Amino acid sequence: DAFYTKSEATITRGDFIRLQDIRIGYILPSGQCRKLGIKQANFYLYANNLGILWRANPYGIDPDAVFYGGLPSPRSWSVGMQVGL
Repeated sequence: DAFYTKSEATITRGDFIRLQDIRIGYILPSGQCRKLGIKQANFYLYANNLGILWRANPYGIDPDAVFYGGLPSPRSWSVGMQVGL
């Protein structure tokens, strides 16, 4: 039993492709900024840890979750605005 538990037969592939960070932004045109009395404005949407796109193992195992204590990493979303006066 000890030989089997330490053999390659108990190892599965850990290859994966994860969608980790996405930021989508919009810069307000300078003409509209002048009408509002500001120099610049930037609006953005940021998403983190959206999920796994592909994994090599057939068991649905998340390699990062196994490494960090079994809990999947949480998704996070942010919406923001940056204004230059």
